Amino acid sequence: MQPAVLGATPFEQLFEGAPEAIVLVDARGCVLRVNGEFTRMFGYAEAEALGRSLDDLIVPSERIAEAQRASLATGRDAIEVTLRRRKDGSTVPVSVLCTPVVLEGGAPAVYSIYRDISERRRAEEERRRSEEQLRELANRLQAVREEERRRIAIEIHDELGQALTGFKLQLAWLESRLPDGSRSLRGNVRQMLSQIDRTIGSVQRIGAELRPAVLDTLGPLAAIEWQAEEFTKRTGIPCAVSVPDRWPPVEEARSTALFRVMQEALTNVARHAQAASVRVTVAVEDGWLVLAVEDDGKGVGDRPSTGPMSLGLVGMRERIAAFGGRLRLAPRDPSGTILEARMPARPSVEREHV
Repeated sequence: MQPAVLGATPFEQLFEGAPEAIVLVDARGCVLRVNGEFTRMFGYAEAEALGRSLDDLIVPSERIAEAQRASLATGRDAIEVTLRRRKDGSTVPVSVLCTPVVLEGGAPAVYSIYRDISERRRAEEERRRSEEQLRELANRLQAVREEERRRIAIEIHDELGQALTGFKLQLAWLESRLPDGSRSLRGNVRQMLSQIDRTIGSVQRIGAELRPAVLDTLGPLAAIEWQAEEFTKRTGIPCAVSVPDRWPPVEEARSTALFRVMQEALTNVARHAQAASVRVTVAVEDGWLVLAVEDDGKGVGDRPSTGPMSLGLVGMRERIAAFGGRLRLAPRDPSGTILEARMPARPSVEREHV
């Protein structure tokens, strides 16, 4: 970029009529000129500002001073965004463009152009608050959903399971009292008993899918090992599991979220990966809970970017993000995919690592 040369009338008009605050400083950072918008934005009239250090007027951060020096040294524009202090002590968020120029006589100088970004900052803050509220709502809905799953699973086990077991006992009692010659009737009863056994198995499977009892009785690590075994039984794909010997104190909702992410990850592997093997690793690293699900399938690049799988990934990300965590999906060398979920073991961990 070639430095601009001052003095042309159109340039003067542009300087005075610009909607941004503009200040011209010399190589020492002393003010040579300001426009009307600078006075409006920061409260300093041109007479108050002339000859004074810009550092003393609007207290630029070190990054802004570095940007100005870099602009002088390289002859290139430098842009920063920061807070500026007005004459009355209040601050205003601005974006700053530092542009090198050459004064008449050849002396180097810098134009600093300030744009008020208060509205943008307010919009960003409002968006951030809305996202936080939506995340809190999603977290609450997940908690309600898990509690409902638990309640339904218990009712299925206690009510339907017990009723089927009682019915089976009654049929077994009836079979034991049938006459020896009642082969046809005895065969019908045995068919009913077999059907009841299959129904009991279905009830147990549905209850486990809703909320596996092992998650509440033995904890998340045992539940993850159980789920891996169930995955292998259902799909025939070997699933190796590595879990730590010790598990830190973790609130139930966090443990459940990690388990549900593992469930969804294995479901995606079964549906999309065409994998021959899977490995699930759980670790505790510096206060973070880490879950990794690796497969040797066709790779993430060949999987659908829209549809049920992408929605599943969104759901997993939201589950983890609700607790300050993050999810990563990446290719695995030499083939396949690795999904990694990292979640702080307690709410303060994320803040400690920022």
